[in-house]
This record gives sequence, structure tokens and C-alpha cells, in this order.
Amino acid sequence: MYWFNFVSIFNFEFRPHTFFVRSRTLVLPALLAVVALLPSTGCTTSAPPLPASRLGFLLDPRIGFEGKAEPSADKRFAASWTKLSAGFVPDADRSFATIESRYPGYLPASVGRAVVALAQDDVDRAATELDRAIGVQPDYVAARAYRAEVALRRGDVAAAYATYRELASYSGASSAVRQRFETVSGERLRQLLALASGAPSNDEALLLLEEAIGLAPQSDIAREQLARRLVAAKRYADARTQVTSLLDRGRVDDPTVQALLADVEAGEGNFQGAIIRLERLSQRFPGRGYEDRLAAVKNDYKRANLPPRYHNAASSPALTRADLAILSYWEISAFRFAPIADPPIAVDIADVPGREEIVQALGLRLLSVDPITRAVDPARPVTGTAMLRAAALLLRVGGAPPCAGNGGTTAAQALLNCGVPVAPIVTAPDAPLSGEMALAILSAIENARRSAE
Repeated sequence: MYWFNFVSIFNFEFRPHTFFVRSRTLVLPALLAVVALLPSTGCTTSAPPLPASRLGFLLDPRIGFEGKAEPSADKRFAASWTKLSAGFVPDADRSFATIESRYPGYLPASVGRAVVALAQDDVDRAATELDRAIGVQPDYVAARAYRAEVALRRGDVAAAYATYRELASYSGASSAVRQRFETVSGERLRQLLALASGAPSNDEALLLLEEAIGLAPQSDIAREQLARRLVAAKRYADARTQVTSLLDRGRVDDPTVQALLADVEAGEGNFQGAIIRLERLSQRFPGRGYEDRLAAVKNDYKRANLPPRYHNAASSPALTRADLAILSYWEISAFRFAPIADPPIAVDIADVPGREEIVQALGLRLLSVDPITRAVDPARPVTGTAMLRAAALLLRVGGAPPCAGNGGTTAAQALLNCGVPVAPIVTAPDAPLSGEMALAILSAIENARRSAE
């Protein structure tokens, strides 16, 4: 009856009044009945597709598979792979599982499930699937490529780079593998540069940067960092090779490269060339620190012309009283030129290298003479306590700089206020000092005095 009345509305003559009445009384209940049946039909909606960014790098799992594949397996897999590439990950996973169970030796299905696991951030499951496939066929290109992707997810960029480098070297390597190798190479280069910047030792940084150059010979940043590290290691010939490469790449007027070249020249003993180069840079680019570097090179030039006893003292592993007198004399200009009264007589310095410097130290009371034996004991090691006392005296010779205060602070605090690195000797007052450590302290004292002029 409902069906007859519903159809008759459209089959018979249209009458406005009857149409609307019958629509209300007949059509509406029918539509409601249909809607009420919808939940029982089992209709479901698929999950929305994942964006391409979530899928990550995709490489057809059939690439490099050498096993026998039935045409029906390949056909089913192609449809499943299309689903996955479109972002329908759960549907693709179910399809891969079906193929895997129906065709047990068809490894692309296992690799497909690993790709699904990566898309779902289940890295461990992906690794398990891939290791199983690689165990069956060790040279399986697609499986090894996705194993490299697992390494990337775990932060092991070096392992991923090594795998892709090998895969890309194959004569028949796909363009997708080669492109991915270029991307991973860039990540490895950035990682090497970051590791080199934070390396705990210069030797470790050199190894990392040399690997970076081997990976990307065109990287100017890597060559700059390597050149700096080589200069720090005093490997000036190798540093010049890196700087020359930068110059050959058209960076002749680059101030960074010119400064590096000046460092190499100074290290090789060509101080005059380095000074001329740094003077030009400081004039062209004031305020970039080239003035400080110029002053340091001039100071190195001065030191290079000092007598051998100075260099012996500076390189001494255990500073002696004679070494302290020699370094103080040549590093602190106020000490060197300070007038002295009659110095105390010492009986054990006649044939000691640096007698002139020791006499000056005796006259300014930097060193003392034993009142009974009249001996200076120039070979006695200098401890941290003795160095601290000497540094405080040297800071005030000829007038203390403002940073030292007016006498209301301790010697250590006055030195620290002036930027003198005495913290190590304050914490270990009885430990012996090296010539290098003493030289750093004396240089800082001279810089503090000069800054106050």
C-alpha cells in the first residue's frame, strides 16, 4: 500500500494540495525507514590516507628481489603497493599480510610490511621484517635500503650513509637509490661538521673533518674548519693545501680565507707576510677581530727572535726559578725595564743560562736568596703558590692597572679581575707548573697592563 501510494504521487496528475499532504504522510515515513536500516548494512569508512611526509622515502620492494615470483603474486603486490603509495596504510598492510601467507617465499611482501611499520613509527618491527628478508637474500637492494632507513630513524647516520654508498655504487643502481644517497650524504656531512665542532680533542676533530672532505670535496665549510684545525696542530703544510684549494675555488678576496692564509704564513715563520696580510684585513674590516690577531702575530714575531733560553723555558714541562725569571723578563716590559738597586749577592748563578734575567728578578724581589748559603737555587721547581705570588708582584710592577683594585682584594682575585688565568694554580697550589702555563699567565698580565695604558 505504501509502495503504491508513493509511486502514484509521480504517476498521476500533480495536485499541489494532495502532493504535499501525501509527501508528509507517505514519503517521510518511508525515508525514515530506509535510514533506520543503514547501521545494519555493515557500511564502514576507510581511514584517511597518510600524507606523503609520513610515508617517508619509498622504494619499490621488488627492486633487487631475485626470487621466483608467480605472476599472480606480482599482480597482487602491485595493487597493494599502489594503496600504500597513496597513503592507505592499514589496507596495504592487510594486503601484504595476505600475500605473505599465500606466497611464503615472496619477500617483497615482507619488505612492504616493513615499510608499513616505518610509516607507523614501529621501527623495531620494521627491522625484524627487513632482517628476515636480508637473511634469505643478503644482497636484496630494497631490503637493505629500508634497513638504512631504520638506521636513520635510530640516529645512526653513519651506518645509513655506508649502506647507501654501497648501493649507489652498483652499476645498475636505480635513480631513486642514487638520489637518496645524495640526501643521506648531506645529512652525514652536517653530522660530521657538528661532531668536529664539539670534538673533545683536536686529533678527533681532524679525523672527522678529513672524513667530511672525502665525502664532500666541494664543501668550503669543511675545508675552512680543517685548515683551522691543522693550524692548531701545527701541520702548516697540510693547512696550506686546504687554503690553496679554497683560493683555487675563487675565494681569493674572502677575508676568512685570507686570515687563514696569514695563520699558515705565521706558522711557517713568514711573520712579515702574515703581518702585512692582517694589517690589510684590519683596515678593510675593522672590528672583526683582525686587530687582535695582528697583535698576537706581532707578539709571536717578537718571541721568535728571542734567545734560545727563552724558548727552552717556554717549552719546559716543569718550570724552574730560572725559567720564571727568563719568561718574566721577556714577557713583562715593565719588569724588563724597571730600575733596580744593588741586587743581593748569589753564589750559584755564575754559569746558569739567563743570569741577566735572574739578577733582574733578584733586584725586584721576584726571587730571593737564602740568607745563610746565599744560594738562589735556580733549578728548584716553581709551585702554584710561588707562581701566584710572583704573578701578583708582576701585575703591580711600575703601577697596578685599574682592574687590580686598590689593595682591598686578594692576589688571586686581583689577577682574576684582570683576566689572568690563575684558577688552575689556585686549586692546585702545590703542583708544579709547565712553561706553557706560566707563559699564558705572564701574557695575560702584560695584556692587562697594556690595556690600561
